[in-house]
Amino acid sequence: MASLCAAGALALLLLVTVAHAQDICTQPSTTYLAANSKTVIHGVFSPTFAPVAHVKSGDTLVAECVTTNSNADYPKFVKGDPGVEDIFYWPNGVSKLNKSVPQYPNSGGHFLTGPVQVCGAEPGDVLKVEILDVVPRPNPSTGRTWGMNYQGASYTKDYIGTRFGDYNFTQDNYTQIVYEVLSDEFGDWVEPVYMVEVPKYIGPDGKDGTFFNGSVAMMPFPTNVGVPPADFVPSLFQDPRTFPAENVTYPPGFQSSLADGATLKYIDTATLNWRVPQRQHYGVFGVTPANAAKYQATAVNGSLGAGSAPPSKFGGNMDQIRVAKGTTVYLTVQIPGAGWTFGDCHAAEGDGETSSSAVEASNTGTFRFTLIKKADLTPGLASLTGPLLETKEYFHLQGFSYEDYIEEVPVPSKVGNASLGEDLNKPMRTATGKLATSNFVLPVPVPSKVGNASLGEDLNKPMKDCYKKTRNFLMDSFNLEERETLALMSVGVDFGITEVVDGVWGIHSTIPKLAFSRRYATKTQGNTPVGGPISLRKLQSAKPSAREVFNPTYDELVEAYTKMHGEVSFNRGPRN
Repeated sequence: MASLCAAGALALLLLVTVAHAQDICTQPSTTYLAANSKTVIHGVFSPTFAPVAHVKSGDTLVAECVTTNSNADYPKFVKGDPGVEDIFYWPNGVSKLNKSVPQYPNSGGHFLTGPVQVCGAEPGDVLKVEILDVVPRPNPSTGRTWGMNYQGASYTKDYIGTRFGDYNFTQDNYTQIVYEVLSDEFGDWVEPVYMVEVPKYIGPDGKDGTFFNGSVAMMPFPTNVGVPPADFVPSLFQDPRTFPAENVTYPPGFQSSLADGATLKYIDTATLNWRVPQRQHYGVFGVTPANAAKYQATAVNGSLGAGSAPPSKFGGNMDQIRVAKGTTVYLTVQIPGAGWTFGDCHAAEGDGETSSSAVEASNTGTFRFTLIKKADLTPGLASLTGPLLETKEYFHLQGFSYEDYIEEVPVPSKVGNASLGEDLNKPMRTATGKLATSNFVLPVPVPSKVGNASLGEDLNKPMKDCYKKTRNFLMDSFNLEERETLALMSVGVDFGITEVVDGVWGIHSTIPKLAFSRRYATKTQGNTPVGGPISLRKLQSAKPSAREVFNPTYDELVEAYTKMHGEVSFNRGPRN
């Protein structure tokens, strides 16, 4: 009876939410979405959440993203920034559930902006989101943007080990680097400012406040290290650690304390004489899953929906550096209104994200939304079982350890047969490296437990998922026979590791649009149909390169292939 009552209450809440969403669509569309405690969620997807903004097909939205790791350095990330101060405000004696942005059990470690209602979106439609721009979001009081990278339950810790020393990758003592996100005459960069070991500290609720306990309590640094003067001009020859450190005063609502006997340790042996180019992008990008309640049912009491840690068919925590300016993301809608949500903003990251994090930094994006109704989908879009990314030159399909982790409850398995070389972890580690789990046997998880490091260690799983998605996308979009598709994938498609953290590991495929430049589209001269090339056949050596000339959109390519084949299809037999 209790479960029936709970189900009825959830259904009623969903009806109220949908009714509210329909009401807001009668109002003018949102054009700017600021990040604050009213528009940010702590690491949860749920169809019961009321939208914080709404758009119609064709609309453009500018939206802010604030990194959860702003708690790394109060005076740099938070102080003087009204929106971020509002998000991180947490008075002493207040529980996680009652702070400014509530943190519910089983939530992921990301601040997410949303959900955004896409008016008219229905399950089975495809939401096309063009990322028109992504720029750093500075602290308005200083005009500067900061980032943080931490070393946690990483590939290094779990599979390789360290070369020198036995670093502690636990919540009692972990290492982080704070970066400045800046530009100079040479480009756009993230530059390390200081490196520090962070010990265990206590949050405003009197409990463990460290990041590995899922908290966002301010780290109690007594001084503000590495702040350049107001007239500072970035150069290659000035070490930010030489700038005078300022004492820090933490006002009420932003206080925490070191645990008994704990001390901060700045790593003076680190040269920090390096920097990396900016890659502004979003780690979390997706629509709301319709089956979030199933995840909730297997999680601890008090959960509100699906935690944001693992990615899945709805998108989510892909940590894909290509979810960036110039990319179009296609997502299959699962609930009325789509519930588009994004976050986990980054200033830079490498494929693999091997230390557990990117340069976590706030930014602001400009997005254009187009709703493609189910009846109008091309075969390639209609058969999507996960996100599709399109850039000027490439398509990318994303494979995960579990295509839909909320539905899948895997059985124990082994990570490949070592004698056959089919364990993709082998080339990812040195000859002396060892896997963390005994005999390669994986446990039997429930959906809410996906995200444990031990569950993501088989790269064959996301490779298999990505392979199938890539094969089906090529066959369905461009009417290719299966055997020619397999040949094309082998000789022209690159498969790369997206990430080896967050439990659900990722592999992506990179499909060059140039692979389709030979194909003829049908056109007519008088009453006679003749074949004519899309573009490359008539290129002369004096003309621009093929990459500069051949940049069709997905729609243009599909149209050309559809015209060639008409209603004829080579795709026979069931797919698997």
